[in-house]
Amino acid sequence: MRSSVRALPVLVMFAAFVQAPLSAQNSPVVGTGTGGEPWYRFVARYEFSASTPSIYGYLTSVAGLTDDRLFVPGGGRSAATARLTFRAGLEPRDTADTESVSVLTSQGQLTVYLSDGQATFDDPASFAAGDAVATATIVLTDVVDRASCDAVVLSGEAAFVIATNEPFTLGSGEVRFGEPNREITWTYSGIGADSLDEASMVVDIAGMATGLDLASGPVAGTPAATPATNGCVGFSEWLSDSMSRANQTAELRALAPETLSVASGDATALRAQAERLATMSQDQRAVQVPVVALAANRLLVTTFSTYARGMDLAATAVASGDEASLDQALTILATGDDLADRASALIAELSTVCTSMG
Repeated sequence: MRSSVRALPVLVMFAAFVQAPLSAQNSPVVGTGTGGEPWYRFVARYEFSASTPSIYGYLTSVAGLTDDRLFVPGGGRSAATARLTFRAGLEPRDTADTESVSVLTSQGQLTVYLSDGQATFDDPASFAAGDAVATATIVLTDVVDRASCDAVVLSGEAAFVIATNEPFTLGSGEVRFGEPNREITWTYSGIGADSLDEASMVVDIAGMATGLDLASGPVAGTPAATPATNGCVGFSEWLSDSMSRANQTAELRALAPETLSVASGDATALRAQAERLATMSQDQRAVQVPVVALAANRLLVTTFSTYARGMDLAATAVASGDEASLDQALTILATGDDLADRASALIAELSTVCTSMG
């Protein structure tokens, strides 16, 4: 029997807002925006292990920077010519496993470096060479599909919050990377070779970052509380709001069997369900989350988005009469069911904890 990935629920990563010096404040900011278009894109290698997972890579495009500043001129676009690289050591937290799917969560601190352009994926430390120009907290939630016998498919998202940024010279002028107190959402995916050794797995990923302007309020999901003191503050309000979406999701999922057929399915109805589920995932991501419920909230976000992807693929399959794609959609929806069960169990545990704390 093939083993599944083990280890890795998200505990809170506190985003420390650090007041930048005046000289830094006067430097143009790159890698930021107002939403919509990606703020930057990246390529990375994700190494999983039971004790010391890590992620390292380089930025392939950055809002505010042209390629002649982002890469060493004349050398193409690769790790070996990238000027902005990053590396993060991660702390595994928990996993939710089914026979072929694992949901992994981890957290850590990521550092962005100004590189001389000598990084190579053969040497992870090379992505941490050069001057550190920014640090950030990062919390990752990953879904690993091991249905194939010789490969794993990973899709994930991460909350990324700049903690410090320093001015640095790149090309013709001085800039800063990112802004403190802004939460960025990473989305990424990749394929890696499966391993019978559950202690290690390597996946090459590509992704992008987008964000919200949170200057007028705290970072969603990052309250200035501690689990030891008032981590349950706001839990009942969050629970009521979240369970309303969860119940709506269950109702939509219950309707799905009536339309999940190439012969008699309703592609329009499935597409509408997918759009509603995608909206609920976005709404769940935007709520203010009590400390104790951070892991549960991210699990709900992933659950809703997984259902949305499954419904959307099902709609496409029904419209085109593609039985193979419909089978794939059903697999994704089954993964959503597993995630929903895990979220329900976790929320029940949290309710018990918060009730006992009065």
